[in-house]
Amino acid sequence: EAKDFILDIKVLLNDRAIINLELQVINQHNWPERSLSYLCRAFDNLNPGEGYQMVKPVIHIGLLDFTLFPQLPEFYATYQLLNIKNHMLYSDKLQLSVVDLTHIDLATQEDMQHGIDRWAAFFKAATWEEIKMIAQRDENIAKAAEKEKKNFAGTEVQDKRLGIIGLGAIGVKVANVAKHMGMEVYGYDPYVSVDAAWNLSRDVKHALSVDEIYESCDIITIHVPLLDSTKGMVDESAIGKMKDGVILLNFARDLLVDEKAVLDGIGKGKIRKYVTDFPNTTTAGKEGCIVIPHLGASTEESEDNCAKMAVKQMMNYLENGNILNSVNYPKCDMGICTQAGRIAIFHRNKANMITKFTACFGDEGVNITDMMNKSKGEVAYTMMDLESPATDEMIGRLQSIAGVFRVRVVK
Repeated sequence: EAKDFILDIKVLLNDRAIINLELQVINQHNWPERSLSYLCRAFDNLNPGEGYQMVKPVIHIGLLDFTLFPQLPEFYATYQLLNIKNHMLYSDKLQLSVVDLTHIDLATQEDMQHGIDRWAAFFKAATWEEIKMIAQRDENIAKAAEKEKKNFAGTEVQDKRLGIIGLGAIGVKVANVAKHMGMEVYGYDPYVSVDAAWNLSRDVKHALSVDEIYESCDIITIHVPLLDSTKGMVDESAIGKMKDGVILLNFARDLLVDEKAVLDGIGKGKIRKYVTDFPNTTTAGKEGCIVIPHLGASTEESEDNCAKMAVKQMMNYLENGNILNSVNYPKCDMGICTQAGRIAIFHRNKANMITKFTACFGDEGVNITDMMNKSKGEVAYTMMDLESPATDEMIGRLQSIAGVFRVRVVK
């Protein structure tokens, strides 16, 4: 009963009347008493020093998914304080209305004229499909929706110039889809990987600098990680270089963009729209900002896909030593090992480490056929493919090098 006396919706209408709206789906057989409690609490609305003539009228509307009085079912009923002898109204400032969602079929002609049956059907609907069907049958709702289409007017993307900052896994997919939609696509990424380059459409134009994206593109979308070098990259200076009326999309990281500078750009007409899925008090509800929830994993398939991806990447690490999408270690992928041996070394990111590693194998006459070294902040990861398997002595020498955390024999 933690919900007692807490109403679902409370509305102050034109500073004159209070409307309480309560949706009750479980029949606890105490609705008359509960509704009276709600009504009386709301009726006690005088502020200190106000006369009783200032009391605001209160209307309590109960939407019930059960029949209040089974012996006399009724779709819509209104109750007020009346004289039981002559039915004279005692006061029009207290009113209880009850809508029985289980008896929409009992709606009177007057109920239908006021549209109460249609609204009850909306509350009763359990799926979006039902709501759509109700709306399609309602001529007034269809007309009202049609009048509002001006609020959704926009521009076509065909023949527009799209600038993509960051051509990683997501950026490449955005670029390829945009080309199929008839856009002229420019991409900027000084560190584009070989895999991304292979998957990127040959029709995507390579921008030599991020300024080229800012200065020439109608729509700009950001797909870079949040690093010290990228934090706040879209600032007042960057916005000043953009075309007037640019549309800016940020679904990567919130701190990549100086949102106060964005609001200033919107006010000056430099930015037409800022679209992001990082809601906050700076942009939510602001003119020119379209702020949506973070919907990256909001599909039925996403949990299964994430689980499958995690298993595949863990198997790849266990079987081949490859690291993908680690939080604290760099991406390092040498594919499947075809040589006699492969070792992986976790170590500090400091000078002369590779020289020490290779010396261990050189002293033993073991040839290194392939090698990869990647770093992330203060840590690094090195993999080496060998013509012959590493011995326990070699592993021991590597492990004894200052700055090495761990040596793992993959194969």
